[in-house]
Amino acid sequence: MVGSFRQPLTAGKRQVFFTFRKDISAAPTVRTRGEKGAYLVSTREATLLDLMRHLPKVGGLESVARVARDFGPHLKQSEFVRALDAMGQVAVAQRTGFLLSELKFEEMATVVEKWLSPRTRTTRLLAEPVPETMANMTKPRWGITYCMRDINEIQEAQ
Repeated sequence: MVGSFRQPLTAGKRQVFFTFRKDISAAPTVRTRGEKGAYLVSTREATLLDLMRHLPKVGGLESVARVARDFGPHLKQSEFVRALDAMGQVAVAQRTGFLLSELKFEEMATVVEKWLSPRTRTTRLLAEPVPETMANMTKPRWGITYCMRDINEIQEAQ
């Protein structure tokens, strides 16, 4: 479950909204060191899933695709399964698998596909609603409906 703080932090023309997980203890983390000491942060795998879950709030598909592109070579299969289990959201997994496949991270896409295999899927939109003027396409492997605008945003990130 995700909560959010009501008042954003305003910096010039920008507003920053903070969200938090009420089940944060379930999120996979790693210990890292900074100037002020050690602290826990979400794993790359858990972060990618969180970004995909909050796609409209974090800058849209192209922004998440850029992060996925950067994270892709560093993702670990076992950590991805752990993050998928912790989140437990089929729709997020479907979208993430589609994105990883489009970015040519097939090994990780296959991990997501295996995680999805025993679960019930319904057809989902990849991103915000597709305008009626755009042709819809569906990838049966993921149960994801998308349009060329979505593909162009992913390709922009490559």
